[in-house]
Amino acid sequence: MAGGLAEVLGEVLVAADGEEVAVAALAARGVSLVGLYFGCSLSGPCAQLGASLAAFYGRFRGEAAAAGAQRLEIVFVSAEQEQQQWQEAVRAMPWLALPFADKHRKVRPRRGCGEGFVGAGGGAAPWGGSRRALSRWG
Repeated sequence: MAGGLAEVLGEVLVAADGEEVAVAALAARGVSLVGLYFGCSLSGPCAQLGASLAAFYGRFRGEAAAAGAQRLEIVFVSAEQEQQQWQEAVRAMPWLALPFADKHRKVRPRRGCGEGFVGAGGGAAPWGGSRRALSRWG
C-alpha cells in the first residue's frame, strides 16, 4: 500500500500536533483505506463537510479501535494559499494532512471547493450526496 501512496502523497504526512508520520508507516498502523479530503478553510461548504466528516471519522475509528484495528485514515489536501491558514486548518482536524510545502503534489478539483467529491467509480457526486453518504455510514 505505501509504495503507491508515497508516489501520490510523498513520504511524510503531518498530524494536527505537528508530528510527522511516514506514509510507509500507515500499513503498520493497520490502515487499509485512505480517504483524501480536498478542502479550504475559507469555504463555507468545506467547513460544513469537514464537521460532518470529523463526526463520521470519530465514529468509524472508535468502532475500528473496539475491534482492535484502525482501518481508515483521512488525508487533508489543502487549497490554502497561506501557510498560516493551513496551520490553523490542520490544528482543528483529527486526521493527517499533506504538508504545506508539498504544493507540487496538490491537485485542483475540477469542481469548486465543497461542491462535490469524486466517488470510487470516478463519478462526481454533489455536495448533498456527500452529506447523505456520510450519514448513511453512521
